[in-house]
Amino acid sequence: ILVYSNQKYDDAWMVDHAVTIRANQWLGSYDQLTLVKGPFGPFFLAVSSKLGISFLTAEQSLHTLACVVVVVALAPVLKSSVSRLLLFAALLFDPISWAAWTFQRVYRSGLTVSQALIIVACMSALFLRRDRSLITLLPWSIGAGLGIASMWHNREDSVWIMPFVLIATMVLIIGVVVRAVHDLRSRRETTRSV
Repeated sequence: ILVYSNQKYDDAWMVDHAVTIRANQWLGSYDQLTLVKGPFGPFFLAVSSKLGISFLTAEQSLHTLACVVVVVALAPVLKSSVSRLLLFAALLFDPISWAAWTFQRVYRSGLTVSQALIIVACMSALFLRRDRSLITLLPWSIGAGLGIASMWHNREDSVWIMPFVLIATMVLIIGVVVRAVHDLRSRRETTRSV
């Protein structure tokens, strides 16, 4: 585990702000460093600490959950349990998880990988299940929203995920409109034939 305590705008900032969050002082006293980074990383660290879970364990648990979400989201196209297991293993043991600057450092970079996986998985699940009821789609919508919100507040450069989110949302909206028009035409034809 690595903590670069001399990185006052990175690791030290995250740890210092997690301490103030844990002490119920939100991000501490307001100064030029208060909003230099997003608050999700310190919040995640503070919650992990409050629960008595090490940051690395919490981060790895989030990553494992994200891998499971991807596999479940893609279940409609991955029919074989072997293909699901292989995908899960490939995502879980991705070489990025061994990099010192992601999952072996008390910093927010490791969270971004899991957040991106969750966003892509939930948006994919919405597309693959677009013909199902709204109540079935609700958990995937909530997951996508939480993933986007947490990522947006984790890194200041999270805007790179937005083109994917916007295009995926437009595809979903177009799909819903096309389906509604098709259903309306089907009802009209049924009414005319009766």
